[in-house]
Amino acid sequence: MKNIQVFCLVALALSFSGCKTAQFDKQPPFTVVTANYNYWSGGQPGVGGTKITIEYNTKNSVEFDSIYFQKKVVKVALQQSEGKMYVVGFFNQERSNEVVGQIDTKTKESVDPFQLAPNDAVLSYTSKGKTKYFKVVNLKEVSPAINQ
Repeated sequence: MKNIQVFCLVALALSFSGCKTAQFDKQPPFTVVTANYNYWSGGQPGVGGTKITIEYNTKNSVEFDSIYFQKKVVKVALQQSEGKMYVVGFFNQERSNEVVGQIDTKTKESVDPFQLAPNDAVLSYTSKGKTKYFKVVNLKEVSPAINQ
């Protein structure tokens, strides 16, 4: 009887852990051209963070909202330079970014609802009135530019 209860709890936990991953949009209304991130430092202790830059193309109406990266989430900014469009997310070390998911009561660490690899991110966006998620895999770590 105890084995059946343990099996049911494990099965239930696994079904909940895959909820968000099942919702990734496989054909978003945009195309990712490049995706990278870099760590930056402001020269003072505690001043720094991570910058994510995703270049994209689209012919459709898309409203980008947030980016999830390394168990944290921030609102994104849109930038345009030399005819290219970018979604940019700044994860600042001096400000506490919202932690994604729940806190594991045993380990006291955040639980990532997307279960991402360290160099993967999830882009949240709205298209045709619906919030959707797109997984961006294998972001490249790059050296920071002088003028960020």
